[in-house]
Amino acid sequence: MLTNPSSQTLSFLQLHSRFSPIILFRSNLVDTFKSVDTQHYSSHLNPSRRLTRTDADYIDVIHTDAGIFGLPIAVGHADFFPNGGRALQPGCQPSYLVQLRLVDQIFACSHVRAWKLYAESVANPDAFPATKCRTWRGPNKSCNFTKDAFMGYPNNNRTRGQFYLMTGFKTPFAKTANHQTTD
Repeated sequence: MLTNPSSQTLSFLQLHSRFSPIILFRSNLVDTFKSVDTQHYSSHLNPSRRLTRTDADYIDVIHTDAGIFGLPIAVGHADFFPNGGRALQPGCQPSYLVQLRLVDQIFACSHVRAWKLYAESVANPDAFPATKCRTWRGPNKSCNFTKDAFMGYPNNNRTRGQFYLMTGFKTPFAKTANHQTTD
């Protein structure tokens, strides 16, 4: 039972549930909501029927498969886009997965990567430094890297904007600030 709803955080890691937004929309039980690769099927819905930044005091989202299984638009107070947020995430290339005999993971690899990154951030909260930037144009073509925020857990609830970072192709996925692409 929630004794102090205004201090509750809900980390949403079940990627395919259609019911998690109902928790926010109908109850107002949480002040912080963490979403991993919010489903793309909801992008065509009226904002009142999908996740938006008005659904909790603070929402942060990790996008790893935008436009395929994941939502291609920023919907949180802080939206993190590892490797631009799009498929194919590093290590999710079909030829690489076939080589590892992981053929069954080809279609969902990038989508599932979001919760793997989040889980890694729980064990290492400083693992994923990210830079605030309006757009992502790939390594070396966008913003100079500055450590503006950390993706994942526990994220500072004052963090606002769109953030980008690079990750590795296998666990551990984290790249330190020194290994992020600059200029």
